[in-house]
Amino acid sequence: MAGRADDMLAPIDAERWLQRLPLFSEIDAESLRRLTAATRVRVLERGALALHAGEVCEAFFVNLGQPVKLFVIAPNGNEKVIELVAAGQSFAEALMFLGRPSPVNAQALGDTQLLVVPRQALLDAMEADQRLALRMLAGLSRRLHGLVGDVQAYALQSGVQRIIGYLLRDAG
Repeated sequence: MAGRADDMLAPIDAERWLQRLPLFSEIDAESLRRLTAATRVRVLERGALALHAGEVCEAFFVNLGQPVKLFVIAPNGNEKVIELVAAGQSFAEALMFLGRPSPVNAQALGDTQLLVVPRQALLDAMEADQRLALRMLAGLSRRLHGLVGDVQAYALQSGVQRIIGYLLRDAG
């Protein structure tokens, strides 16, 4: 049951969590209410997977607590972390639109909760507010730009240079 149950322990203000995301910061109130009504909360215990590589992703997630690790497993068994998703951040938006098996796993690094936003609910919201589609494209483009920067850093910088860059980014 770990990682699959809906949680009713504490009320979650899903509308507030969604509105905090840059993607939904300017969504009209009615579209936000409809989107919020379609969401559910998923509880994940430490180590549980929210997303399995090889499975089709039918929703995107907003992390409400402890970090979630997005990672892949290489054929030789090595794990490569793609991203750490902090509280208040979302993940799997692009995966949800592909309709293909996910290339990544998503694992809770501690007991946490996720807000699950179904694909169809988001499509309905985008149909009602076409600006939302443009904001989603902008958000996905920013994330892609960040990942390309990470790949460039891995390929072109030494470990020491990457650590210095990380510390400077974190300090600023």
